[in-house]
Order: sequence, then C-alpha cells, then structure tokens
Amino acid sequence: MVQLTVVEDVEDAHFAQQRPYQDQEDDYASDSDRSSLSNDDGEVEIEETLYDRVVALKDIIPPRQRAVLSAGLASAYGVMKSGLSMGGTTLWVLVTGAFVVGVPFAVAVGDEQQLVEMERDMKMQQFTTDSLSPGAQTVVLGEPQKK
Repeated sequence: MVQLTVVEDVEDAHFAQQRPYQDQEDDYASDSDRSSLSNDDGEVEIEETLYDRVVALKDIIPPRQRAVLSAGLASAYGVMKSGLSMGGTTLWVLVTGAFVVGVPFAVAVGDEQQLVEMERDMKMQQFTTDSLSPGAQTVVLGEPQKK
C-alpha cells in the first residue's frame, strides 16, 4: 500500500523580511537606473580580442593530444591538397582534350549538314523544274542549246 506524506513549505526568515531600501518608486525603472546597473564601477573591463580568446583555448587540450590532433589535421590537409591538385589536373586534361577533339568534330558535322541541305535543295529545284516543263530540255551551263 502507498503511503502519502505531506510536505510543508517553510519560508526562510531572511527572504520574508522587507528590505529597508526598497520603496514604491522601484516599480518604475528609469534610464538612470538602467545605466547605473550596466556600469559597475567595481569591475574592470579587460580589453581582450577574439584571437586572444582562441589562443587561450589551446590550454584546454593537453600537449600530447594537441600534437596528435595537429599531426592528423596536417595529414588530412596534405591528402586533400594532393587530391584536389590531381583532380584539377585531370579535369584540365579532359576539358582540353574535349575542346581539341570536339570543336573540329562539331565544325565537320556542321559542314556535312550544310552539304546535305544544299544537295536536297538542288534535287528539289531539279524536281520542280522537271515537273513544270516535262517536255523541255534542261539547260547545261556552258553548252549551247540544241534545237
């Protein structure tokens, strides 16, 4: 069976006393109150840069672990550098080869397409000439007409 116990909340005497310097005007904070709260005369502000804070963080990691971490990062950097360098060189070779082979090939295909179009136009022109005048003789350039 479960047994319940009653817990009583006891108020500390120190917190129950009203502070002598507290009055009713404290309910409204003014600008002077805010400025006096932000400027504590007892504290000295230290001019510390972000770099100083980062350098101070190195003391958190022990020297042995720092050396292992540094060696690992240097190794990873070397691998990445050589990999990117090799990848860049490979990409340059592939792109240059594609341009050297691809551009002349594209020009040749364009010329071939143009020749095919010209042949088709000439056949169409010859067909229309033959169909319009079926009994007429074709005129060959440079030869006199036969009568």
